Amino acid sequence: MSVRVQSFALAAAVFAQAAGLWWLAHLDARALLLGAFLSLATAAAWQARRYWSPHLDMLLVMGALGGFGMLLGTWTDARFTSSLVGVPCSMHGRADGGLFTWMTGLMLLFAIPPGVAWSRCLLRYRPHRAALAAAVALDTAGMLAGMIAFGLWFADPFSLLAASATAGMHLAMLTGMLAGMAAAMPLRDRIADHLVPAGTLSDAS
Repeated sequence: MSVRVQSFALAAAVFAQAAGLWWLAHLDARALLLGAFLSLATAAAWQARRYWSPHLDMLLVMGALGGFGMLLGTWTDARFTSSLVGVPCSMHGRADGGLFTWMTGLMLLFAIPPGVAWSRCLLRYRPHRAALAAAVALDTAGMLAGMIAFGLWFADPFSLLAASATAGMHLAMLTGMLAGMAAAMPLRDRIADHLVPAGTLSDAS
């Protein structure tokens, strides 16, 4: 898949999140304008990614495709209701913190396969199954921990900023996903590097 097609897919996923929140959270048209701006910025960042850290690839994929999957899963958990206003988040009131929900499942389904296939920071681990599995597992663990922590602790501030509890929860979890994954990446690289046979690790950046 070409870089241009990948950037279009990421941009479409970002705008779809904005459009979905506009519809399901009853936001005004500014959400669509912001979504259009962010989608263009995402596409530009992806096409210029050679100038940035390879870790940005995974974060862009998670924020765009993972965020879209999370919103779609939230809507699925709510049984495709016409509005998410007043509908509790999937993670609230559950002992598993929302891990075993459509929200989490679709987020991982939409983000992890393209993240592994497209991200330069995982390229050097692809020939080594144990290292790749460890890298993906640590990225996923950091992302899930961040999602749960931000969703539980910071939903209210984000809701005030967005003037919507539904949009605020989504943005809080999305921010937590990215923060958790970014925090896990240095440890991920160190552990995965040790699982690669000596003399066979090549830097893809």
